Amino acid sequence: ERHSNIESLSQAMWLTVVTMTTLGYGDLYPQTSAGKIVVSILTVASTLYMAVPLGIIGNCFHQVWSDRDRILLMQTLKHRLLQWGYAAADIPKLFEGFDMDGDGMLDFEEFRRMVNRLKLGLSQERVVQLFETFDEDHGGSIDDKEFVKATFPAAYHQIYHASEMA
Repeated sequence: ERHSNIESLSQAMWLTVVTMTTLGYGDLYPQTSAGKIVVSILTVASTLYMAVPLGIIGNCFHQVWSDRDRILLMQTLKHRLLQWGYAAADIPKLFEGFDMDGDGMLDFEEFRRMVNRLKLGLSQERVVQLFETFDEDHGGSIDDKEFVKATFPAAYHQIYHASEMA
């Protein structure tokens, strides 16, 4: 770039910062072909450079938001179960009552039926999310241990480790 266009190092730095942040005030701009090519490359490179950390931050935000949603859903479930008078120790019997095929597990239909009959007030979409939260191995069914461990973690050890030792 000609010296008459960009007269000092501070002006060159200003042009660089304005170009990299894609502000483009228009007070300084390249006038030669070489200057335009350099500024164009600088604009593209700085945009790509900033896209990487923004993508990482966006992904982290999404994961935190999903975890928050899952935690709130679990708290809602636990609160509603307690509100209806069910404690952690009641869950094995509750599962037994809704286990239609007697395999010791609830598939999605059995789980949905249980949630609806207990009138937990969850939409069908939330029921699916809740089931997928419990079904960590994606096997299509959950047992009372998985349910209690996720919903009442402190009581899980009292209920299942005490019965294993007896």
